[in-house]
Amino acid sequence: MNKNNEIFEEQQNLLKQDAEMFFLGLDAVELYKADDYSAWMDIWEKFYEWDRTKIRFRDPKIKFLKTQKLMSLISNPSYWRKTTDPEFIAFRKVLDDHYPSNPSDDVAMHIWMEVEFYKWTFKVKRLFDIVPPIVKNTVSIPKNICDLYSETRECYISGNFRASIVLSRSVVECCIKDKWNKSYDREWSLGKALNNLLRIGNISHELYSIGDEINNKANNILHQAGPANEVESLVLIDETKDFIEGFYKK
Repeated sequence: MNKNNEIFEEQQNLLKQDAEMFFLGLDAVELYKADDYSAWMDIWEKFYEWDRTKIRFRDPKIKFLKTQKLMSLISNPSYWRKTTDPEFIAFRKVLDDHYPSNPSDDVAMHIWMEVEFYKWTFKVKRLFDIVPPIVKNTVSIPKNICDLYSETRECYISGNFRASIVLSRSVVECCIKDKWNKSYDREWSLGKALNNLLRIGNISHELYSIGDEINNKANNILHQAGPANEVESLVLIDETKDFIEGFYKK
């Protein structure tokens, strides 16, 4: 099987899974309303395994799922433990007051499990914050660019927001170098490249604005140890997708 066929087959599998998830989402809502918790959990596990990171090319025959609308319970504060949960507040007090030096101590084990569960709930929330990134089926994006972009979303899900933004800049940079076969140049910079491409008309003002925003934010992180939060990361990975699509469109 050649490379193009492998990409096509992977894409078809992703699109098929998306279509299946749409109907499963409808089923899940009805099961939740009917309090059929066991059956709902079976479906939820499939949602958890659903790959939301890789780019899909839009197929007009497939109706794509808006996950949070169909699975609204995922973002329901009463379902997941939050810092305002009385039980969790009590746990936080134990964590602050007492952490035994013996890792096999019952209290230590309890704290470890609660901390990991706490992190996991936020990871799940971020997982369901994003739906698969859809681009036009007339756009041909190199697989290495798609894979790199996928990692920006995986960083977001894991809560590594600065890493996600820095990788978003890498995606923009690699798109430009890929398209114009730019070899290694010590004087090359993304900022200069964006300005030059805008000046000669090779990118639109919209793409320039996206690339410039991502570049500035990433530079602040890389060179000034600047902060980053969940909202910024999510916005920029969506804008990175828009940059990729606009950059490679025919």
